[in-house]
Amino acid sequence: MEGDGYSRASYGGMSIDQRRARRRRALLDAAIEIIGTSGFAKLTRGPRIDEPVP
Repeated sequence: MEGDGYSRASYGGMSIDQRRARRRRALLDAAIEIIGTSGFAKLTRGPRIDEPVP
């Protein structure tokens, strides 16, 4: 992503795109594990920073 403010330098031998893909895959794997073992209802997220706290 040009102009996104992030360096294209590698970190730990991986490019930013490789790190993003790795994080995305890890999150998807975790979600699939939760859905498979506990059901979709257990898949939640916390409040976002810009959301008001109830």
